[in-house]
Amino acid sequence: MNLKKRLSTAFHPQTDGQTERMNQTVEQYLRIYCNYQQDNWSSLLSLAEFSYNNAQHAGMGCTPFYANYGYHPRFSINLRALPDLPVPAAKELAERLKTLHEELVELIKKTQNQQAKYYDAKHKRIEFKVGDKVWLLATNVATQRPSKKLDWKRLGPYPIVERIGTQAYRLKLPRL
Repeated sequence: MNLKKRLSTAFHPQTDGQTERMNQTVEQYLRIYCNYQQDNWSSLLSLAEFSYNNAQHAGMGCTPFYANYGYHPRFSINLRALPDLPVPAAKELAERLKTLHEELVELIKKTQNQQAKYYDAKHKRIEFKVGDKVWLLATNVATQRPSKKLDWKRLGPYPIVERIGTQAYRLKLPRL
């Protein structure tokens, strides 16, 4: 399946943008439809999945369901029997899907390049060297202080011990 492992650091959504974006969409669906007590969200997951997979995506120009299966799902509350539809041969369907997937790969690459251009225009890369001292954002660090609201926003500065990625570094932190 040509799967590639991509290690990421915690609280760094840029590393796994697709998953983060998908989570935002699912949360939005559930936020709109769940009840006041928010105890029925699990029963809404399949409906949220169907809605997402049957919605047109700008990057692909079609729905995810169509991208995977080559046809749009039928969703009808009409209980009358559907007329007999011709079933395409498996080879013909496989060829159509292969062509569709190749087109979608190109469209997704184009969309990613557009998004990268926009991101790069707004963000300046900063690089540090081993030995440099940097501040650590305290957002996800638990301290002994009673109120997070009144706690320090940044901790340190701490020296960089090792570079472990393009924007990730290992710091020398004090023992607790």
